[in-house]
Amino acid sequence: MNENRDTLKEILLKIPFHIRCCLVSGILWGIITHAYMLTNKLPNWDDINNVGGYAVGSEFGRWFLKYVNPLDGIWSVPWLSGIFSIVLISAAACFVLSTLHLKSTTSAVLIPLMMLSFPSMCSLFTFMFTADCYAVGILLACAGAWLIRKYRFGFLPGIVCLVLSMGIYQAYLCLALGILVMGLFLDMLEENSRTADVFRLSLIHISEPTRLGMISYAVFCLKKKKANETDSYIV
Repeated sequence: MNENRDTLKEILLKIPFHIRCCLVSGILWGIITHAYMLTNKLPNWDDINNVGGYAVGSEFGRWFLKYVNPLDGIWSVPWLSGIFSIVLISAAACFVLSTLHLKSTTSAVLIPLMMLSFPSMCSLFTFMFTADCYAVGILLACAGAWLIRKYRFGFLPGIVCLVLSMGIYQAYLCLALGILVMGLFLDMLEENSRTADVFRLSLIHISEPTRLGMISYAVFCLKKKKANETDSYIV
């Protein structure tokens, strides 16, 4: 037992302090901000009309929703889906922090607060039956941006993350691109930065991942549409 505790302690100590601070503060901010939605069931039309389901799917290009939906159960349980969503979005904030190379405690506290209290995020928690699914999409988008900026060939797994994120909600591509553009602006502010290097990075970090990601996403959508049409014809 003591060995397991020591191993866990070593793993935690390897995680930078500002990342741990970001995750913990994000969970706390999320619970405080969305406490009412976590402790009350406020059904809307979508919630009532999609009991045990995930609303839209391949017909809207959101083909990955059905694979994510069963992660914490198919039912709309506010405290379960809500806490799960808050943890995922807090983890996404950690990726944003690391992607932008922000290491101050202030950033580690404010970034998860901004993400979890943003108006669209508050709207997300009114659709509690799929809030956790879309939180996975946000996490994938932020993880994709982190991979693209972190590693030389990180754009390859990064594109996979972006495609899966768009398979949940297409607008999350804009979230990833916003993080990448912000990172380029921060690169330009560095004293040793050169315009040529920033331009090259913009091709590697934005242009290519966007182009390849959109092509891959379109191929998946076409395959899913063809499969659905085949199933409908058989039925």
